Amino acid sequence: MITRTGYVLVSSLILISFISLFLSITWIYLFCLFLYFFVFYDAIIFRRNSKRLKNLSLNRLIESTAVYYNFPFKVKLRITNMDKRSIKHLLIIEEIPLGFSILEGKTIFWGEIKNSVEIEYTLKSLQIGVHEFKNVTIIIFDPLILFFKKIKVPLYTKVEVMPMINMPLTIPYIRTLGFVKEYGFKESKVKGIGYDFYGIREYQLGDDLRYIAWRNVAKSPERKFFIIEREEENKTDVLILLDVSMSMAEGYEGKRKFDFAALAISNLSYLIIRNEDRLHLAYFSSNNLDYIKIERYSQVPILLNKLSKIKLSGHKNFKKIYEFIMQNNLQEYYKIIITDRYLNHEDIKSIKEINNLGNLAVIILSSFCNLIYDYIIKLYINYEKINIENLLREFNKYQIKCLISELDDLQEMLIYLYKISKYYIKKRRVLI
Repeated sequence: MITRTGYVLVSSLILISFISLFLSITWIYLFCLFLYFFVFYDAIIFRRNSKRLKNLSLNRLIESTAVYYNFPFKVKLRITNMDKRSIKHLLIIEEIPLGFSILEGKTIFWGEIKNSVEIEYTLKSLQIGVHEFKNVTIIIFDPLILFFKKIKVPLYTKVEVMPMINMPLTIPYIRTLGFVKEYGFKESKVKGIGYDFYGIREYQLGDDLRYIAWRNVAKSPERKFFIIEREEENKTDVLILLDVSMSMAEGYEGKRKFDFAALAISNLSYLIIRNEDRLHLAYFSSNNLDYIKIERYSQVPILLNKLSKIKLSGHKNFKKIYEFIMQNNLQEYYKIIITDRYLNHEDIKSIKEINNLGNLAVIILSSFCNLIYDYIIKLYINYEKINIENLLREFNKYQIKCLISELDDLQEMLIYLYKISKYYIKKRRVLI
């Protein structure tokens, strides 16, 4: 192909040569013939160079095929010349897929390749999912840049961008430090061996004689025995039922609803363990059902690993999770359902059955964050609010506690429900 410069030069030479021939200006005509020969020689050099392109070998090197959202990673494109002769006047362009931005380096090379050349640059991932590097564009020019040849070399490399929950454990620690001090509480109490006075009751067979209230025995005209009861702190069991159907993949700016939920749950686990309580997580859909119990710091990496490997698929199936609760005797736990607005009549009926077990709160996630300035997205948010209001009326009809949460408010709402759960624990009888 011919460049714009070559097109102007060749067309000008043809025009001048015809004019000089018509006007019988010999020296201009001879000069044009010399230029014709010069362009022809340049074209021969260009053709030889372009044949050497088949001797180029391309190899793309990436630090890891699985990277984290919003984190930089380095990419190297190595171009090796298999021929002994160098290839000159080369322009190599690396095609970056959508969902990445260039932080450092250049994706373009211009010059001569003798043995090998490396193009090194740093990318930042902006969108969660699987992205594919497809082609590398190679353009070769002649010495006068009159002609060029453009080819696209297929070089496929897949890169999976994972949500922030897959990052090292330091992230949840940092995120948690701010609210652990603020929200540290231990309010759940039952009768047992403790320091706080609870009450006095009549002695029953099997009670420990060490806790007899002798003053009350002396005051009793019938000399009945009485036992002192004291309060002890009890562990709270919080059961989070996380929806992992395909609708939880919806979100804003590359962050899915599931990513916000997973990060909030991982942070909440540190707070629950710090207060010596237990977190139970069951995630479900029509294709998935799994359960994990967390009560020690050493179990948190297992939780993070499970959350990082969840693949959103299928549709909602609350009947399955209801049967799971009944089979594993989880009815007495404080239950929190995290889902979104895509609920049908069968889903609401199944949630009603779970609500009949007692101690249930439902969190419906919005698709966006609080601070949205896009006018079109605001129209969608208004439409979504209308659907959520219809859902709220259905839940109120069945007397189900339902809360609406923006994506960035989910953390605070989970902490609020955790604090409420401290007062819903069923008191068990402890003989002392």
